Amino acid sequence: VESMGASIQLKGHHLRHRRLYKIFDSELKHQNVQWHLGLNTCTATNYQFRQNQQVGFHFYEYKDLFKFTATHYNDVDFNNLLIGTVTVKDYEDVIMYPHDDFKAMRVTLISTTRIGSLPPNEYDMVAMLICQHYLHALKYVKVQTDAICHVALRCNSNQLEQVHDQTTALCRVAIFTNPYQIRNVHNQTEDLALLAVSLNGMVLEYVKNKTLTVCSTAYAQNPKSMRFAKQVWPDQDWYDYLIDFNLLVFSDQ
Repeated sequence: VESMGASIQLKGHHLRHRRLYKIFDSELKHQNVQWHLGLNTCTATNYQFRQNQQVGFHFYEYKDLFKFTATHYNDVDFNNLLIGTVTVKDYEDVIMYPHDDFKAMRVTLISTTRIGSLPPNEYDMVAMLICQHYLHALKYVKVQTDAICHVALRCNSNQLEQVHDQTTALCRVAIFTNPYQIRNVHNQTEDLALLAVSLNGMVLEYVKNKTLTVCSTAYAQNPKSMRFAKQVWPDQDWYDYLIDFNLLVFSDQ
């Protein structure tokens, strides 16, 4: 084992105990590099391989597979992607970058499996990992579970629009991540509205039922939110009530 600054040089035999994988599109390409079953060889020089992190074939353990490929497949139907099982010979030079990002000049692709054809239990596990990192993956999940939706919303709360069964718990996850997601909640209960405006009073604009409790909570968080209550509460009695309790003074300033 040889240290190379932020990276470490290994030999293939150091990876014997690890199961290694690669993600491809439906044509067995990754970033326009064509792979094939069997040995794949990089034509760059050893110097280029050592000096340039982009040179060589990268591969990963399963737990990191989707983390390192999120930028490439962020908004594609992941069901059509292929998971490839790869290996390297014992004598091959391997460079390991931080967070278990490996690369080598020669990598053998043993087999591939289309994600969409995985058995249900395995599919759910893969979908869960993908939704942790791919920002727009939820809309491609074949069967949404609460667990999958939960991790998807923590990754990107904007996916609340894609949730088929918007349970209160899932809506709370999205709103905690981004209070403006109240606008994408199908059934806006007062509890959800209160949660949203308590985090950001300005989301009152998107609350459908602006009750006195919701408005006063929004005001407590941000007095400027009252600009969104004027047209909904024209009743002078309500205005006087709020003034009497020093809750607000209507102002656009």
